[in-house]
Amino acid sequence: MNYDVREAIATAERAAARSSQPEHAFSNSLSDEILGRDGLRNRYLQDADAGRGTADITGPLTSIEQSSVLRSGSFSTDVRGSPFDGESSFKERRDK
Repeated sequence: MNYDVREAIATAERAAARSSQPEHAFSNSLSDEILGRDGLRNRYLQDADAGRGTADITGPLTSIEQSSVLRSGSFSTDVRGSPFDGESSFKERRDK
């Protein structure tokens, strides 16, 4: 059970403890905490909607780089002998 749900239950328990009708106070408070205007359901749905963007401005660049890697084995901007190349001295034959 996540912390948001635990907090909603704890809030409902506190409301019930202060009420002359604890069962009604508990259920009403829990309903508000979960299904109310600012409840968990709506907050979670808003969070989910915020992460659904499908536009990717780097899409064409990613596609170009994928093609380059598949075609040549390296990125299109990779320069031979650059300071970022791997260290290959361990690959040299030692039995010369």
